[in-house]
Amino acid sequence: MRKDVRDRLISLGFDTLLIDKIALKDLTLSGLRGQSINALKIAGFTDAEASVIFDKVKREPIDSSVLAA
Repeated sequence: MRKDVRDRLISLGFDTLLIDKIALKDLTLSGLRGQSINALKIAGFTDAEASVIFDKVKREPIDSSVLAA
């Protein structure tokens, strides 16, 4: 996973363990945005992970000045 994609996921509030799992599945942020919760579960994410992904890809990112602090 590219660093800028990883940083974007962090800015959306993803934890690094979930980011690593997303990377293992070669999923992109835009690819995640197009998924339903059921599709995420079929892709191998748990119910909780699928809910987190579904909720976080729809939120506004944390401002970079706050992220760097």
